[in-house]
Amino acid sequence: MNPTGGLARRKTKLKDLAPANPLVVDSGNALFAFVGPTDPAQNKRAKLVLDSMASMGTRVMAVGHRDLNAGVEFLKKNTEGTQLTLLSANLMDGKTRPFAKSVIIKHQGFKVAFIGASPEGALPGTTLTGAPALKAVSDELATLGPRDVTIVLAAMPYSDSQALAEALKGKVDLVMQSHEGRGTQPPQKMNSGVYLLASGVKGKFIGQLELNLAGKGPLQDKGELAVKREQVQRITSQINVMEDRKKNTKDPVARGQIDQVLADFKARLAEAQKGLTVTFGDRTLNVNFFTLGTDVADDADMKAKVLEVEPTYMGGH
Repeated sequence: MNPTGGLARRKTKLKDLAPANPLVVDSGNALFAFVGPTDPAQNKRAKLVLDSMASMGTRVMAVGHRDLNAGVEFLKKNTEGTQLTLLSANLMDGKTRPFAKSVIIKHQGFKVAFIGASPEGALPGTTLTGAPALKAVSDELATLGPRDVTIVLAAMPYSDSQALAEALKGKVDLVMQSHEGRGTQPPQKMNSGVYLLASGVKGKFIGQLELNLAGKGPLQDKGELAVKREQVQRITSQINVMEDRKKNTKDPVARGQIDQVLADFKARLAEAQKGLTVTFGDRTLNVNFFTLGTDVADDADMKAKVLEVEPTYMGGH
């Protein structure tokens, strides 16, 4: 309990932030803070991350450069026997493909396809090379069966993920990216219509993506729609004010000036209303990030495990 303003405030429990029956996924770069050689303590920490992902029921993870410090076999060994599938459509170890390229998961009556994409070129410190991601992802898309939504988990730089999202117009719905520490930000709708989502940084947030797949057509961002609705309401209010002013204005010159302002407002209103075409039942997405700050209570069992690998942890998430 934390005292706030003389009142006791109950801390939020982590489990209360999650919706019922979520499909948990990870866009990669989850295991190590930096690329480079590891030591036993860092490997133990990475294993704890993987064990925690397994306990949360994580189903898929894209393989990023910062997941490979301890090698491919470390990843495979520590996910063996779990329901976590490691994905990369373009990583090659010589002529061998070490990870699955894609997976389709049936969740709440819908088929959700995931394809993994990793950085292109040689990955220093490993024996792996990333083939051109666009070709690898496009080739894999051609092999997939029917699905309701297609998501690329892109464990690659943001600029490369942007280019991938632009090039995959009409082929995928979402690109979920990890690589840099970008923090949280709203979904970016590319010119292609594909949405690009950055995934936060260092486990400081829980990202919740809510999809409504009952309708047809491209996805629309509910957050973007809310902004547009507010814009329509604001312009409508301004129009009402100006029309009331015109009723009370007798001077012809002043009335003409009001008419010019009204014409401008009405043009802006018509433009804003173009974005309000989505109705209930259409395909929508909604993204929320929950900050894991000191107001979120520690899980006692997990904290004990964390303290084994991070003795200086002070409970600030």
